[in-house]
Amino acid sequence: MAANAGKKVFRVALRGEAILTNPHWNKGTAFTMKERMQFGLVGRLPYQVNILDQQCQRAYDQLISRDTPLRKNTFLRSLKEQNSVLFYQLLLRHLRELIPIVYTPTEVRTYYFQCP
Repeated sequence: MAANAGKKVFRVALRGEAILTNPHWNKGTAFTMKERMQFGLVGRLPYQVNILDQQCQRAYDQLISRDTPLRKNTFLRSLKEQNSVLFYQLLLRHLRELIPIVYTPTEVRTYYFQCP
């Protein structure tokens, strides 16, 4: 049985800074050591590899430290621009809490739910 059985495998031509600045492909510190070697990311990220659960918890801790809904909204928009996978995972995990922060009729149509 193949090691990637049941998983989608994507071929990505981006390397180094290009992959880190692309919110669709940037996994932040979740890149494994093997992926860091393959994509030329060694030395560009902290040494510690964090799985998505750890990143999500860290992002949530940062989010709740913001004292107003506007600052929380700004944090979430910035997160989406940097790492859309983490943004959507955070949103899914805390949907009831975050909908009032991310939802305005204009933003929903024009910003958050546009297809990449």
